[in-house]
Amino acid sequence: MPEPLPAVPVPARWSRPRLAAGAGLVMVGVGLVAGVAGCFAARVPAGDRVVALDEQATAAGRALTSDEMAELLAADARYVRLSHTGMALGVAAGVTLLAGVLVLALPRTSRRLHPRVAGAGVHIKF
Repeated sequence: MPEPLPAVPVPARWSRPRLAAGAGLVMVGVGLVAGVAGCFAARVPAGDRVVALDEQATAAGRALTSDEMAELLAADARYVRLSHTGMALGVAAGVTLLAGVLVLALPRTSRRLHPRVAGAGVHIKF
């Protein structure tokens, strides 16, 4: 029976900090996508309430009362707020997912570049 070949060490594609950063960014992006889904799911009842109030007044052949108008405006404001929040979360999710994928996919370009998080930005030391 022939002897097995010696094991050849496989070079690591990612360093641990790079893997942690990429996976962390992807996980945050997935969490933001869940927030987007939650915003767009939560705005459906507000839109339905606006339609119901309009149909109710139209069926009765009258204008909205002041209480109905206040309720309609509140439901409309909630719908708009949730729509804008969902869009902002969607943009943040896209940027975060893209950054995570790029950190994991692109090869290291320089061994002298040392980025690190500093406050609200990134400090890059050459």
